[in-house]
Amino acid sequence: MMNEELCQITNATVNLDGKSLKEIPEELMFDENVRFLSLAHNKIKRLPKDLKIWLHLETLSVENNKLTSVPFSIQSLQNLRSLNLNNNGISHLPNEICHLKNLKQMYLSQNQLVQLPTAFGDLAALEVLGISANKLTFLPKSMANLKNLHILNLDSNHFSYFPRDICCLANLIKLSLSGNRLLSLPKEVSEMVNLRELSLNDNKLTFLPRQLFDLSNLEELSLHGNHLTALSGEIKKLQELRVLDISKNRISVVTEGISDCRNLRRLSLRENQISCLPQGIGALTNITELLVDENLLENLPEGMCRLQKLAVLKCSGNVLKEVPIEISKCTLLTAVDLSSNRLLRIPLGICSLVALRHLNLSCNSVCEAMEDIAHLTNLQRLELSSNTMTIFPLQICKLQNLQYLDLSNNLIERIPTEIMDLKSIEVLLLQKNKLVIFPTALCHLNSLLVLDLTDNQVSHIPAGMQKLGNLKELKLSNNHFKEFPLEICELVSLERLIICQTSGLKIGATSGESPACFEQVEAGTQWQPGLGCSGRPVNKNTDYG
Repeated sequence: MMNEELCQITNATVNLDGKSLKEIPEELMFDENVRFLSLAHNKIKRLPKDLKIWLHLETLSVENNKLTSVPFSIQSLQNLRSLNLNNNGISHLPNEICHLKNLKQMYLSQNQLVQLPTAFGDLAALEVLGISANKLTFLPKSMANLKNLHILNLDSNHFSYFPRDICCLANLIKLSLSGNRLLSLPKEVSEMVNLRELSLNDNKLTFLPRQLFDLSNLEELSLHGNHLTALSGEIKKLQELRVLDISKNRISVVTEGISDCRNLRRLSLRENQISCLPQGIGALTNITELLVDENLLENLPEGMCRLQKLAVLKCSGNVLKEVPIEISKCTLLTAVDLSSNRLLRIPLGICSLVALRHLNLSCNSVCEAMEDIAHLTNLQRLELSSNTMTIFPLQICKLQNLQYLDLSNNLIERIPTEIMDLKSIEVLLLQKNKLVIFPTALCHLNSLLVLDLTDNQVSHIPAGMQKLGNLKELKLSNNHFKEFPLEICELVSLERLIICQTSGLKIGATSGESPACFEQVEAGTQWQPGLGCSGRPVNKNTDYG
C-alpha cells in the first residue's frame, strides 16, 4: 500500500493531485484494482511504457504535467471511459490511442498537437472531445465517424477553413471554433441539426451563409470579434435562440428580423457601428441583458419600455443626449451603464428604477443630481466621475444602501455634513476635485474601507480620524500638505497610504519611526515601515517628495 500521505485511496480511487511528483510511484504500478486514477498538477514527464496492469482503469487524468508523448500501450486500457491529458507538451498521439473503443471523454487541450491520428474516427463511443489551444490546421476525414459526439471544442487552433467532415455529426450539441482563422462557413453547416451552442468568436468571418439559420435548435450563437458588416434577416428563423453575441464586428444596421427571436435572453451588440436600434426590439419580452456599448447610438427606442424582464442595460460609449422616460417601465433593471455619452442631466426615468443596484453615469456632462435620485433606495454602486458637478449632491446622502461612490474628476468644492448618513459606504472616490477642507463628517463613516482625495487642495487632517476604524486604503497625493499629518497614525486598520506631494513632505516631530500600522506607504517613492525613501531610518524633518 502506498504512503497515505501521498495519496487517497477509496474504492479503487487513487488521487495524487498536486503532490509535486516527477514520476509515478512504483507501488502504483502493481495495483491492478485501480479504476479511477488522478495524477493532475504534478511534474511527471512520462507515463509507464507498459500500462497493462491497469486493465480495469476507467478514468485517467494526467492534466497539467510535463508529458511530451503517450505510450503505445495506451491501447491496453480497454475499459477506459475518460482520458484527460490537458496542459502538457504532447506533440504527437500514437495510432494505438484510436483502439480505446469504450472511451467517452477525451481532453487534449493546451498541448502541441499539429495533427490527429488518421484513424481517430475509430473512437466510436466518444461523446466529449476537447482539443483547444493546439496547432491543428485540419482534422482527419475519419472524424465523420464520431456519430456519438455531443461536445467538440476546437478553440485556439490554426484552422483557416471550417472542417467540413464534422458537419455530418448530427448528434453534436455544442461546437466551439473560437480563436482560429476562419474566413467562411460551409453550407453543410446546416447538417448539424441538433446543434444548440455554436461559438465562432475571434475569427475572420465576413458573412454568414443562409444555411446557418437552418439550425432551428440553436440556443446560443457567439460571433464576437469577426469582420461581419451585416446580420441577415434570416436570424428570425432561430426561434429557440437564447443568447446572441455579435459584438466587436463592423455592423451598422441591426435587422428588424431580430425582433422575431422571442426567446432571446441576452443580446450583445457591443463595439459595432450601430446608430439606431430597431423599433421592434420591444418584442424581445424575455430579454434580461442588452449590451450595446461602444456604438454610435443617438437615442434609445421607446419600444424598449416593453422589455419587462430587462435586468442589465449597458449603453456606454455612445452619443446619447437623453434617455426616454419610458425606461421607468423596465422595473426589474438592476444595472444601468450610460457612461461616456453626452448626457446633461441624470435621466428622470432612471430615477424611478427602485430595483437598481448599479448606476454608471461617468464621463458625461451632468452638472447636478436631481431630487428624484433619492428614490433609488437599493442603489449600492453610483459612478458620476468626469462630469461637471460643482456641488456634492445632497440627495445622494439619502441612499442608505450605497457602498461605492465615485465623484472623481468633477469641480466639487465642499462635502456636506449629511455625508455621514451614508452608513453603508465602503469606497469613496473624490480625487481631482476642488476640495480645500478635509470634512470632519467623513470621520463618521465607520464602514469606509477606501478613501481617495488625490489631486485636491487639502492641507490638513481633522481630529477624530481614528473613528475610521475600518479604513484600509487612503490616498492623499498632490494636495497641499507640507508636513506628514500625524492624525493618520491613529488609523489602526490602515494598510496602504499614498501621500506623494509635488512640493515635498516633511516628517515632523515623531518617535523616529514611521507608523507601525502601515503595510505600504508611498510618499514620493516606496516607503517601507520604519524606513525613509532611500532605505534609511525615518528621522524628524526628513523630506519626502
